[in-house]
Amino acid sequence: MEKFNINLSDNKGNDFLLEALRDSDFDNRTGYDINFLGLAVPLPQITDKITDLVATTPNPSVNGENYLDYTHFSILFNKTKKLPFATAVNIQGLTNELGIVHETRDGDTWYQDNRIFENRITNQFNNNDYRGSGFQKGHMVRYYDPAWGENMEIKKKAIGDTFHFTNCCPQLRALNVGDWLNLENYTMARALFQDEKVTVFAGPLFKNALQIEKLLVPVNFWKIVVYKKENTLEAIGFLLSQQLVYNKMIQESLIVETDKEYSNPTLKKEDIDKLFNKKNLKGYMVKIEELEEKTGLSFGLNSFDLNKNKNQHFFEKLTPTSPLPEITERFKGIMKYIEFIESAEEHFDDAEFIKNM
Repeated sequence: MEKFNINLSDNKGNDFLLEALRDSDFDNRTGYDINFLGLAVPLPQITDKITDLVATTPNPSVNGENYLDYTHFSILFNKTKKLPFATAVNIQGLTNELGIVHETRDGDTWYQDNRIFENRITNQFNNNDYRGSGFQKGHMVRYYDPAWGENMEIKKKAIGDTFHFTNCCPQLRALNVGDWLNLENYTMARALFQDEKVTVFAGPLFKNALQIEKLLVPVNFWKIVVYKKENTLEAIGFLLSQQLVYNKMIQESLIVETDKEYSNPTLKKEDIDKLFNKKNLKGYMVKIEELEEKTGLSFGLNSFDLNKNKNQHFFEKLTPTSPLPEITERFKGIMKYIEFIESAEEHFDDAEFIKNM
């Protein structure tokens, strides 16, 4: 077992280190627990359209050869795209101290998962691929989401497990520390103050993904939050896009700062409503059946979907006004970020927008 540190700083600018553990012997990982909520929530099922693209492990753990099991989470990985199809994590608020107070993160160390190496081909991106690209390594399972359990070793190992390249996608800072961060905070606030236990599925959409330098960059990302309500389940699907940011950056030669992930220092119970409503997260809700169509996965949650009987609308107008500009020299090299906020516009029927994602 190898110790490594995550560089953090608090809201007063004081730097400190959080210790994590890296254990490259994955035999002791049990991964995602389908019965975590007290009612069965199966892992996403693979459909025929993606079967041949799934990375398999020769030494499968609890959830079978198609899933990479870690501490409290599992990953279905696309070996061709070198990015996850889907992640699945169990979040328990009761013993997750990091969930309440979390800090600015900086300068992380990431590792490749040796279970999916094939004839010296890693099937994953690496630090060199990200270096100088202007993109952050966006966690699909946030680093402290699985950091719960009966002792610190379990929590540290869970944190360490999230720093594998199987668990990240290239994201612009505007998304990674913007709406994606708000959605992560909303999910954790529910686990801490309302539901105690939450299950989350997340991943990218590969349609319209951009090849930028060495990286394949998804434009759109999805997340499904599942929780127990009375004696049944309820689920909410979300779909977020960084396409407007791409457009704006290219048109105005904006540059991106990639080294830090910013977060609010403390979560409170009132953040559940604040994040969902005031941060317009409800504006990114979509039907889960739409996500199934886009991902090639079956979640088995349509009957529990909060929005199953609703028309879909985004609060923010995300439909592009022109085709995505050609990637040019402006995206190359180290970039610094200039803040850009797209003003929210009137409601619109987003069916055509979702269709083209």
